[in-house]
Amino acid sequence: MKKILIATTGISARAIYRQLKENKDYEIIGFLEKNEELEGNLFDNKKIFSYNSLKNIDFDKIVIGGVHIDEIKNDLIDYQINEKYIWSYPESKISYFSQQRSKDIKHTLKILISVFDKLNINYILFGSSLLSVFRNKDLSTVSDIDFIVLESKLELIYKHLINIEELKEYNIHKVICEDDYILNKKGEIQAIAIQSKRNKEDDEPIIIEIERSDVYKGKTYIAYMEGDYFCYEEELLQKTRFIDYDNLKIKIPYNAEFLLEKTYGKNWIEIPKKWSKKDYGNLVNKKDI
Repeated sequence: MKKILIATTGISARAIYRQLKENKDYEIIGFLEKNEELEGNLFDNKKIFSYNSLKNIDFDKIVIGGVHIDEIKNDLIDYQINEKYIWSYPESKISYFSQQRSKDIKHTLKILISVFDKLNINYILFGSSLLSVFRNKDLSTVSDIDFIVLESKLELIYKHLINIEELKEYNIHKVICEDDYILNKKGEIQAIAIQSKRNKEDDEPIIIEIERSDVYKGKTYIAYMEGDYFCYEEELLQKTRFIDYDNLKIKIPYNAEFLLEKTYGKNWIEIPKKWSKKDYGNLVNKKDI
């Protein structure tokens, strides 16, 4: 039985943990976090270690995965961990699926799309969610579901969502811009996050994000992470069509296949063994806008 550590307790790491914890070939001895303040905390009764403790731990492999896989690998190498001890978990094997999660997602999407229709909101399904639909995958196999609102009506959507009885058990909050910038001002709503209350040790919560798009000099920018933006020609997101998903009609970009190629490359229909932030085809830093 190999002794393994799982790097981080983030969403991809939790999915890997749930997939490996019943495998008798592995003993999961804990998790790794770069933040030293998390040292000694527990996740599902497994200890969280900091990178500084690695020299004192008896392990065979450190499992890494998810969109930050390259950064995590580089961090481990910086801490003098030989690459032979690092196990890069295939992207194609990471799944957040469960029967209950699938059922809850479909129900929540039905409510949300009815809200969009009632408020006359122009929206599109986006990102890995759009990709999964084209790959004929259940939307519960991805970590979160992304919608882009093409009109800045996030405040209106938020006020409506928090008054829906069926969503009372969800955490619904506004993501607020922390700084002034070309595409947004401090205090403005950048997105709405909808999250179910669920035990993360056993199953992943539903996360639906409704993000705002911003047009600047003929380009549409969608905030991503760590100060970066997805960038598209303005017209690519304006024209839409519907796609069927489990008896639900969802609005997508009219030329969705071209958008997916720009984002994920020419072989976007194939599930890669590995995917990291640097693999996106149209991610730009805010300094370069």
